[in-house]
Amino acid sequence: MTTSGWVHGSRRGRVGGEEFALVVDGDADQCSTVVERLLATIPAGQIASAGVAERRVGEDPLVTMDRADQALYTAKDAGRARLVLAAG
Repeated sequence: MTTSGWVHGSRRGRVGGEEFALVVDGDADQCSTVVERLLATIPAGQIASAGVAERRVGEDPLVTMDRADQALYTAKDAGRARLVLAAG
């Protein structure tokens, strides 16, 4: 995916192993759209799952990341190759 597919102001990086984080300056719907576009670029025969969490007002960023991580594992447990939005 080229940088033109990212939302302006987004940040991304490796979290560990095969996990990556994408921080989008926007709401959960905007982030989900970006992630869905990203998932569509995964080569045939490979899979990826995603967990999305919108940061709550006053929420510690580490708590937001934890909620996104929990959503990621929910996606993996549900059969992989999907996006799960964390409870908001």
